[in-house]
Amino acid sequence: MKKIYVTLLAVIAACSFSFARTFDGTEKIYLKANAVSWWTNDNCAQRAVLNSSETTVIGEIEDAGHAIYSFTIPAGDYSVIRFERAETAEQPAWNATGDIAIPAEGNYVTAFEQNSAEATWETYTPAPPVVYTTHHLTVTNNTGWDAFYTYAWGSSEAFGGWPGSDQLSLDFQAADGEVELHLIFHNNVGQGKPGDERRDFDITEARDYKLVVTAQGVTEGDPEPQHINDAVIKVRKLDSWNSMSIWAWNSADATFMAQFEAWPGVAMEDLGDGWYGFTVKVDADLIVNNGEGTEQSQAFSVSEDACFEIGTATNGEGHYAINIADCPENSAIEAVVAGDRKNTRKFIKDGRLFIIRDGKTFNVLGAEL
Repeated sequence: MKKIYVTLLAVIAACSFSFARTFDGTEKIYLKANAVSWWTNDNCAQRAVLNSSETTVIGEIEDAGHAIYSFTIPAGDYSVIRFERAETAEQPAWNATGDIAIPAEGNYVTAFEQNSAEATWETYTPAPPVVYTTHHLTVTNNTGWDAFYTYAWGSSEAFGGWPGSDQLSLDFQAADGEVELHLIFHNNVGQGKPGDERRDFDITEARDYKLVVTAQGVTEGDPEPQHINDAVIKVRKLDSWNSMSIWAWNSADATFMAQFEAWPGVAMEDLGDGWYGFTVKVDADLIVNNGEGTEQSQAFSVSEDACFEIGTATNGEGHYAINIADCPENSAIEAVVAGDRKNTRKFIKDGRLFIIRDGKTFNVLGAEL
C-alpha cells in the first residue's frame, strides 16, 4: 500500500507539470516584492528560470509605490517558472523559489515562499503609458522690478531649479490631463531680505495661460493696451551715406514694431540737406544706419522730439556715435507752435509725421507738399 501511495503522488506531481502554457513573445509575468526571505523591494529576483532551464532577466516597474518586477516571456510553451536572486544570468542563485506551476490564466505572482513551489496567482493590468501634453505660459511683466523670474514647483520644477527662468514665454507639461504647478514670480533678491518681491499663482488646468504680473498681484488675461507716446526724430547723416534707415526693438506697441521685419529696417524720410526723419515710440531702442545696414549708429532712445547728427567717432564695434544736434530751422513743428493750433492737426502715415495747417500739408521740416 505504501508503494502504491508513493507512486500515485509521483503521477500527480508529474501531471501538475504536464500543462504547458503558450506565450507569443510579448506577454509579461509580474512578481510582487515579498519581505519573506529577504525578497524585498531592494532584494527581489533579478531573473526567472523557465521550464527549469531557460533564463530571462527581470526588469523593475513601479505600481502605486509598491515595487513590482516584470519580464517578458519568450515565445514558446512553458509549464513552470522559478524566481531567483542573482545579479547575472550566469551567477549561482543565493535565494530561489521552487518551480512554480504556470496556470492557464493569471500573470501576477502576489505571494510565494523561498524554496517552495507554492504561489498565489492573480491578474495584473499595467497602467497605460502616461500621455503628456505641452501647454504655453505667456507672462507680461509690469512690475517695474530690476529683475524678474518665474519659478514653478508641484508636479515638477517646470522651469528649472531656483530661481527659475527669466523668460516671459514658457512651456509646461500636463500628465494625462493633470497638472499642479505653483508659480512664484520674484526679483531674486532672496527670501526675507530687504527689497524681496514675490507674487504667486497656481496652474491647475491643462491649458494655455496668459498672466499679467504687476506690483499689486497676478491677473489672468491679456494685458491692457498701453498707449506709448510718439516722438519725432531727425538725424543728419554722414556725408558718405547715400540714405538712412532705422531699426527699432523693445517697444510695447505691436503695431509700431510690426514694420521692423528685417535688418536694416525701415527707410527714413529724406527731409533735405542731409536730414532724415521718422516718428518713433518713446519706449523703443533705436539704431540708424546707411540704408544698407553695413554702417550704423550706436543704439539710442528718446523721450520726446529730438534732433541728432551722426558723429565720426566709433566704439569698439565700429558703430558711429549719435550726438544731440540743433534742429534744422523752419520745421513744421516750430511753425505749429507759432501758429494757430485750432487750424492744425498731425497725422502719421507709413511711419512718417505729416502736419495739416490751414488746409495745406507739410512735412516735419515745414516744406509744403
